[in-house]
Amino acid sequence: MGASSDDLGSLRGKIASLPPRVNLGGYLEWQLTPRIDVGGSLSHDINGAGAYLKLYAEMEPPSIGLLEQSVALRWQAMNAPAMNRFFGVSPQAAQALSVPAWQPGADGQLAALEYDLFLPTSRRTGVALVLVYGRLLGDAADSPLVTRYGSRTQLSESLAFVYHL
Repeated sequence: MGASSDDLGSLRGKIASLPPRVNLGGYLEWQLTPRIDVGGSLSHDINGAGAYLKLYAEMEPPSIGLLEQSVALRWQAMNAPAMNRFFGVSPQAAQALSVPAWQPGADGQLAALEYDLFLPTSRRTGVALVLVYGRLLGDAADSPLVTRYGSRTQLSESLAFVYHL
């Protein structure tokens, strides 16, 4: 599902695009050892009813020369309004798409494995690479938008130039 109508592809005009939302929340993190952290965050849409919970465990294996790395396991959940925003199918959209209407409840939404690399290029700069393999869970995975038009497997990669002040 796209953030704008241009991102919707074949679903354009059949389902609503996702307007931007601002989330506020907080997080807690515990450093179990110098190389292992666990934590979580809880946030809420300030102009909607969506609530989001994220839990993670992150480990930093030894560096390979200058190359810093980390591996993280993540789990995310949403309340029913948030699940409906992202994965629900209204009766009108269901008719336009020829799929059943779908109103998911609160549930786990995603489990993911993340691998991060960081290569410093100077005292203040570096290049970061993030690879994420995720799997949609529960009602999110069972949504007709996912089973008919998407995939339960969620892959993403990011490459960034980093500048530290």
